[in-house]
Amino acid sequence: MLLHIFNPEHDLALAADSKSFTAPHAGRELRADFSFIPAFWAEQGDLVLVDDIDLAKQRLLRTGGHIPPVEFITIDQLSASVDSLISNSHFGISPWGWDKSLKYELLSKCDALLPYLPDDDRLEAVRQLSSRQWTAAHLQKNVLYCKSIEEAEDRLKTRQEAVLKAPWSSSGRGIRFYQPGNKQQMQWVAHIIRCQGGIIIEPRYKRVKDFGMEFEAMDDGSISYCGLSLFDTVNGNYTGNILSTEEQKVKMMEQYISGDQLEAIRKRLVQRLQKAVKGVYAGPFGVDMMVYAKDKVSLVHPEYGINDCVEINWRRTMGHVALSLSPVEQVLPRIMNINFDGSHYHLSVCAVEKGTF
Repeated sequence: MLLHIFNPEHDLALAADSKSFTAPHAGRELRADFSFIPAFWAEQGDLVLVDDIDLAKQRLLRTGGHIPPVEFITIDQLSASVDSLISNSHFGISPWGWDKSLKYELLSKCDALLPYLPDDDRLEAVRQLSSRQWTAAHLQKNVLYCKSIEEAEDRLKTRQEAVLKAPWSSSGRGIRFYQPGNKQQMQWVAHIIRCQGGIIIEPRYKRVKDFGMEFEAMDDGSISYCGLSLFDTVNGNYTGNILSTEEQKVKMMEQYISGDQLEAIRKRLVQRLQKAVKGVYAGPFGVDMMVYAKDKVSLVHPEYGINDCVEINWRRTMGHVALSLSPVEQVLPRIMNINFDGSHYHLSVCAVEKGTF
């Protein structure tokens, strides 16, 4: 029996590194609106933590799904029934992502959960693994980590284009496109260095398409491949995913990269990451990638490159959500969209329009 928790503010909590972190309004709204989504992958008899059980069921039904054989539970109900729950020898906790804020939020409501929570040393190890500094050092090419504003300015003085990233941030946040001579931007860089210890400088690619690979790390350090994620973003913010079979998704990518090349990337990532995760991280994670257009090539016969590690998200991702909703047998692809109507977030599944992805 697992207790599933959707805490989408996780990336911001890693940046804050505080027991008492309070997510911004948008993060709290997203958590409240989508608290039901672990029901998509939870197994029979599992628990899903929500604020309002009836509302969670209503929102789940609006996605076109049915109520699965799981139990929605509030934090007050969890606190009242925790002794009977933890008597189950298979009880465990499965959040969107582990961070110090979530641990102490749960302890403040239900201290009997302590044996099922990671210790602070383990959480710090996960936080360091989640830093873009770690990814730059172990997986990426031509990516720099600068520890001072002087070093950053020196590295940037010969560049006209670059991407500047905070070591920890959520998607769409903590990222700037370098503008030579922009003093306000360099003040932001200095602020990030003061707060997080450094800044990441990456090449800026001519993005054509976003995609990724989803994995799960096991307790013994082995890594299981879950599937390909074809997703879309607007201004760095996630907007949707293709729902289709693995075979169909590989075929969709053939104009950019062959199935053999995808397989080679997958094997290389697993080989490199197995040593890093053993004893540190167990759970789902995703690697974001990018198809980009190479410079000075024909528009009639474009040539593409692959950035096979834009980001690593050491948590569950929307790509995992999409995989849990994807068909096993070949059918017409669908798309999972996330929209914000000004007050609430909504998840919908609909047919793919011609030309999408």
